[in-house]
Amino acid sequence: MGARATWKGFLKVSLVNIPIKVFPATESSGTISFNQLHGECRTRIQQKRWCPHCNREVPNTEIVKGYEFEKGRYVVLAEEDFDKVRPESTRVIDLVQFADDSAIDPMYVDRAYYLAPDGGVAADAFAVMREGMKGKVGVGKLALYGREYLVAVKPQEKGLVMYTLHHAAEIRSIDAVEELGSVPAAVKPEEIKLARQVIQTFRARSISRTTRTNTARACSASSTPRLPARTSSHPRRRRRRRSST
Repeated sequence: MGARATWKGFLKVSLVNIPIKVFPATESSGTISFNQLHGECRTRIQQKRWCPHCNREVPNTEIVKGYEFEKGRYVVLAEEDFDKVRPESTRVIDLVQFADDSAIDPMYVDRAYYLAPDGGVAADAFAVMREGMKGKVGVGKLALYGREYLVAVKPQEKGLVMYTLHHAAEIRSIDAVEELGSVPAAVKPEEIKLARQVIQTFRARSISRTTRTNTARACSASSTPRLPARTSSHPRRRRRRRSST
């Protein structure tokens, strides 16, 4: 069964707009989810919204959103306040700058999506843009579902792959890990040599395994199986010569 697009939009590079379809590049089908049950009767547990101050359950109509600016103090925001700052969902991947495809640190990558042309007319322009971006990555923005995303787009085989990226403010500094303070900055040369030898053995095993696999495939593809010669299932009986009397 073929992949299904999650949404349609446009890939914009300067004045060029290419209709595209967006497909998720990963799936979570291998993840197993569980429900919370009451062990005595095997009934599923309900999560209720409870106010400890009023000591009662609160319906959805009485729930508001608030931002805590101090401990126990909140600024309450209405839905109209969110509408004022919510960006319009244009469904346009607007690439505004390009860099070498190795310039994106994997630390910033959040999720990956495949891009494909939407219709036969868009296929030619899509292919030209894909080939023109070889070795490069385009960085831009995408407004979707009321949010603005930072994205990167690069060629991937016959198509393009889009990564949603974290902003720099969302990346924690490695200096925040206190346990790294006790790690030595300098290491003895003989210890480095030993570590490289260990790593090299893993690399040699990988190359050897790949070579054997490729050789076996080549031999299997080039050899033509031959059928064995047809033989009788019974041994041939020797005729006895009758003696004349």
